[in-house]
Amino acid sequence: MIRKKWSFEFTISILIFLLVFAFTWQLKGVRKNSEIRDRQTLDRATLEKYYVDEVQKNEKLKIEIASQADIIEAFRNKAAQGDDYASVLNEKLTKAELYAGLTKVTGKGVTVTLKDVELTKEMKESGLYNNYGIVHDVNIRTFINELKAAGAEAISVNGERIVAMSEVRCVGPTIMVNGDRVAAPFVIKAIGNPKNLESALTINGGAVEEATKIYGISVTVEKKDKLTIEEFLGSTQMEYAKTVKEEEKK
Repeated sequence: MIRKKWSFEFTISILIFLLVFAFTWQLKGVRKNSEIRDRQTLDRATLEKYYVDEVQKNEKLKIEIASQADIIEAFRNKAAQGDDYASVLNEKLTKAELYAGLTKVTGKGVTVTLKDVELTKEMKESGLYNNYGIVHDVNIRTFINELKAAGAEAISVNGERIVAMSEVRCVGPTIMVNGDRVAAPFVIKAIGNPKNLESALTINGGAVEEATKIYGISVTVEKKDKLTIEEFLGSTQMEYAKTVKEEEKK
């Protein structure tokens, strides 16, 4: 009798556990689906815009690849014919310097100005806002990354050209860019499509919103018809990285 009772109670317990588990799982699914629908509704226009932008970028890359292939072919033809191909080499060198940030460039784009914000007396006295309202290296790096992702072709911070080996980091109370100390306000210049660059920064939840709401700093984004960005003036010497020879690639 006791065994039957125990068996009955055990069975009921298992059934209750399964029902609670099924209900909880269904509730999570409903919540998750609801959140997904909300995000899809809110971000549909944004996603569509990014999709169009990515398609356009891919088309530009295809054109660029084809252009590079034509240049290489022209170089090979010149070399094969034994003609003077100095002009071809010069063109390639000019492009390489442009991509490496070793030439002064001009064009339309945007400027982003980051400034510290003075805290109120109450905020200072509370001791909870020690790093609030101060521009940090992470803020500058975030804007640089977003501008690159949006198609910026040249970027500088307070006149310092950003290249592949550039570093932006805090050293005590100051920020270093390319090994040089820079001070607030920090002006980031970016050459590219002004509309795309501005949209990438001001999108909901983007770099501007993060900087102002989470870090409490001042951010101003302005579209410009003409910007000039100086060339990189730092060292281009490499001690350890060596070019891989053709026979070593195989």
